[in-house]
Amino acid sequence: MLTCDLTARRNGFRLEVALDVDLDELVAIVGPNGAGKTTLLRALAGLDPISGGSVRVGGLLWEDVQLGIRLPPEKRGVGYVPQAGLLFPHLSVLDNVSFGLEAPSRSMATEWLARLGLEDLAHAMPDQLSGGQMQLVSFARAQARQPTLFLLDEPLASVDAANRAAVRRILRRELSASPAYRILVTHDPLEAAAFADRIVVLEAGRIIQTGSIDDLRSHPRSNYVAELVGVNFFSGEADSGVITVDSGATLISASAPDGPVLATVHPRAVSLYTAQPSGSPRNVWFGTIAAIEPSLDQVRIHVTGPIDLVAEVTHAGGQAFSEGDAVWSAVKATEVIGYPR
Repeated sequence: MLTCDLTARRNGFRLEVALDVDLDELVAIVGPNGAGKTTLLRALAGLDPISGGSVRVGGLLWEDVQLGIRLPPEKRGVGYVPQAGLLFPHLSVLDNVSFGLEAPSRSMATEWLARLGLEDLAHAMPDQLSGGQMQLVSFARAQARQPTLFLLDEPLASVDAANRAAVRRILRRELSASPAYRILVTHDPLEAAAFADRIVVLEAGRIIQTGSIDDLRSHPRSNYVAELVGVNFFSGEADSGVITVDSGATLISASAPDGPVLATVHPRAVSLYTAQPSGSPRNVWFGTIAAIEPSLDQVRIHVTGPIDLVAEVTHAGGQAFSEGDAVWSAVKATEVIGYPR
């Protein structure tokens, strides 16, 4: 078990995190910029000292402020893959991977290059590599040291879109087989869902939610989490199925318990009309289209009004609307999913 209960400070920022990680799980840390994700990785790696608490990995105490214990980074057995890979520009791929290894262990470098399909690049220089190849070389360098703890900071950030899926598959395969404790930082929900057994959401230096991607999607606890998983999110007070939000507007829900609640509406459950709809929807609001965002498979339409919403429609359906148009939004009460705040 990896157990950390720590406080860390970096450039005026304060991080307070209590986290346990099992050997049989891969944990993804997600959060907005400035949430403390990289600060946490640097603290675990020993690159920055913690200001309070402790870090224990596999029964060994790596750091404890009260006891005055602090294991230096080189003694922790950490494999750290930063965003940009940070290869030595004057060394070949093979020399980068084997750098610092004792002679008996240098064969591990060649083995890892072969395992990742990089053996033909052994004598190439870093400036001859693509972003994906650089990340895989950095990954091989970390793995060749047989780390106890594996830390990856945005491993696909520098990989171009054409190669991202292939690199993701390789990393997922190797991380699944790794015997180390594994923690991944990402801002991409697709990466988090693809890699992680558990997702930890960090905001403003605190953990605000943890669970699977399905847990986050069904019960987000903040606006950031709702945006991450792509659902509309509301906070308010419920009474007999009527949710009153901070603005005073109301939503009718078939599932909200009485009291302080959070609620979600999937964008696909939002219908848009150019005239006031009739029929069964219990929630109908008049508003204005503030933005239209096309993507590969859908169009997201942002509507402002008494209740601000995002609707998802097909590309064909999206052609009926323009920014600035007046529209009616409708949502069935069964599509407003309420749960205790």
